[in-house]
Amino acid sequence: MENISIKKVETKREMDDFVKFTNWLYADCPYYVPDLEMDIRNTFNPRKNAGLEYSVLQPFIAYNEAGKPVGRIAGMHNGVYIRMAIILALLGIPDPLTGKKVLESI
Repeated sequence: MENISIKKVETKREMDDFVKFTNWLYADCPYYVPDLEMDIRNTFNPRKNAGLEYSVLQPFIAYNEAGKPVGRIAGMHNGVYIRMAIILALLGIPDPLTGKKVLESI
């Protein structure tokens, strides 16, 4: 059974893995249209995302035993509404190709 570790994104390399994860996940899908990397990065940049004035947004990345990214998730705390929201795969739903073990870990 493969061990999955969830890491809080804190380094540039981890953010690169977070941003590029769906490119790896859907690499064999001819219909996949990748997100603009700049848009994903700007989502987590307080100077580019006005919503972060009242919220805290933290990305997490899941790695397998070999150190390969196998999933991603972001948590958000909105201080105005005082509630927690989980944003799966930045779309509100998990990527089904990440596998059951990864989804259970997240």
